[in-house]
Amino acid sequence: MLISIITILSVLIASIFYLLPYTEKQLFREKENALKQVVEVTYMLVSDYHLRVGPGSLSETDAREGVMADIRSLRYGNNDYIWINDLNSVILAHPEPEEEGRDMSRVKDINGKYYVNEFIEICKRKGDGFVYYVRPRAGSGKPVPKISYVKFFEPWGWVIGSGIYVDDVEIEMKNIRFRMISVTFLFAFIILIFTGFIAHIIN
Repeated sequence: MLISIITILSVLIASIFYLLPYTEKQLFREKENALKQVVEVTYMLVSDYHLRVGPGSLSETDAREGVMADIRSLRYGNNDYIWINDLNSVILAHPEPEEEGRDMSRVKDINGKYYVNEFIEICKRKGDGFVYYVRPRAGSGKPVPKISYVKFFEPWGWVIGSGIYVDDVEIEMKNIRFRMISVTFLFAFIILIFTGFIAHIIN
């Protein structure tokens, strides 16, 4: 019986302190990788327009306007989008026209993070990176966790970025935690029954 209890506790501890954190980390990593791929593809689109600038082809102004028009129309996932801002935190391209030209340098989340300024700092420091912050979904006043990936297009001084909400990871983790604990207790119940049966035979 003691061995059974130790086994059950070991499984429960392993689930709570190893499997759950590992699963959560993997879910966030999947989100990050998917987000990074979207921005990388957009970066290549911008690079292609930049390479077409020259005599007999596109002027730089036409190239910029052309790629921004393309980016405005891009949507993916749960109506997620890509944007461009400059190094002064001004939005240059956004699917919502009223956002363009907006100075985001003083915009912060409820935790006091000036996240657009942080986009710029990351791009200046290492060229690209992830930023975690909180922001309400469209049509909702409740701030939820969000992650953005940004990449610096140096020739034009553009910060290319996209963000996704990750509150669904928390919901998924609650479901996984419930299932894992349920399975653990079921496993514990089976072990206790089996142990009691063996003990009864021996006696």
